[in-house]
Amino acid sequence: MENQENRDKWIVILKELINLKPTNDQFNWQGQEFRYQYVADQETRLGFLLIWDIKTLEAVNFSRVKVPDAFEFIEIQDEQTFADNIPSNLKFD
Repeated sequence: MENQENRDKWIVILKELINLKPTNDQFNWQGQEFRYQYVADQETRLGFLLIWDIKTLEAVNFSRVKVPDAFEFIEIQDEQTFADNIPSNLKFD
């Protein structure tokens, strides 16, 4: 049951991110600060989305997503930019 509740929470947070269309890589949801990063292929804009809680580093990975036009992303082959922008110690369920 806990996994379902956790998954449902992340889906709500994802919807909030898409609706907000933040102008930077950070947004607030119910008093919690989150960061996000799309990582995708330059031509197709297909890739994945990471969202994490800044304080706890709890994170989720949404795979096989197309980056919406309003959002920037890291090129999937750009390992240095990925390393510079994504914490290496994220906690995934």
